[in-house]
Amino acid sequence: LPLFFDSEGVADSSEVFYFSKAKGEQLDTKLETLIRKDGHHVDYFNIQSRPEEIFDTTEKDIGNILTSLKNRGVYDYIIIDLDSSLDARVLASLKMSHVTLWPLVLDVQSFHKSKAALEGYKRILQDDDFQFKVEFILNKYLGENNIPSPLLEYGLEIKYQLPYVSEWKTIGDGNSLTSHRFYNDQINKLYQKLLEKNRGVLVD
Repeated sequence: LPLFFDSEGVADSSEVFYFSKAKGEQLDTKLETLIRKDGHHVDYFNIQSRPEEIFDTTEKDIGNILTSLKNRGVYDYIIIDLDSSLDARVLASLKMSHVTLWPLVLDVQSFHKSKAALEGYKRILQDDDFQFKVEFILNKYLGENNIPSPLLEYGLEIKYQLPYVSEWKTIGDGNSLTSHRFYNDQINKLYQKLLEKNRGVLVD
């Protein structure tokens, strides 16, 4: 979080985990005091890295948090940055998500692991349609015209690409990750495509 938000001196929001275990009305009320704003019309939770709290968070807790955020009725999107683990936080988020953006890189290890994980999530979530909620994004794209045929056999349809940025090999601050014009242009195009597909909005 500190890499992308100016959160120095901003009050901590980790109490959201405590109140997620309370009754819904308490969480709804407390959210107003736990949500932080970054100055760009984006709300966020300023949660410090506390593995023990994440370990103690249940699927129901995450469901309560997301439901309370949704019930505020003020957000176009709720974005959750997940890792590839199979803990309760990840599974609950996947269950409630309308779209999952899944990055791939152009090598057999990435495709093999992603295919296996996709099948595992479908079984654990008991959702045969889960794969239709996933949008695969080819990261570090170098302009390849064709994906090698062995990778096509994994059946992971790629609709979006994000470019390889050589300057990021030696970056020393988070601003460098969010200020690259060409990369941001591609992020904007990705957003516009998803907007058209998932909300039925025509974009010029």
